[in-house]
Amino acid sequence: MFADKIENLHLYIPYNAKIKVVCDYLAATDIHALEVGKYDIADGVRVVVNAFTPKAPEAARWEAHKKYIDLQYLYEGDEIMGYLPIEQMEDSEYDAEKDVMHPAAKAGADVTEIKLNTGMFAFLEPRDAHRPSVKLHSEASKKLIFKIPVED
Repeated sequence: MFADKIENLHLYIPYNAKIKVVCDYLAATDIHALEVGKYDIADGVRVVVNAFTPKAPEAARWEAHKKYIDLQYLYEGDEIMGYLPIEQMEDSEYDAEKDVMHPAAKAGADVTEIKLNTGMFAFLEPRDAHRPSVKLHSEASKKLIFKIPVED
């Protein structure tokens, strides 16, 4: 997992070439005009436009994926995102159709919390369990969740 300001996203293209698809999309799109929903972009990358009310940590669910990397770009509001390596999570049922599992943290796991403010993104790979959408300050937030296929 890594997090940074969106204006630095292009610096990560050497890490994963499909980040260029995201950069090109952001350069060509008025994101504030997008309706909540799911949209296909290019090269197997899609975006989910998500408007949400941040929750208390105990109300937010952990998640992890196998087929897709999440690049979550917060463009309105703020949130706290919990992070744990997948090895620190209990085994959990995996929904292959939705590419998601909702594991619980193992007893004694040391959760890292990342504060994401407007204009920041988090890059989360299948090895990165995450608990998004935890309340920081904002009563409402919006983000784009780019689903980037894992390369074999």
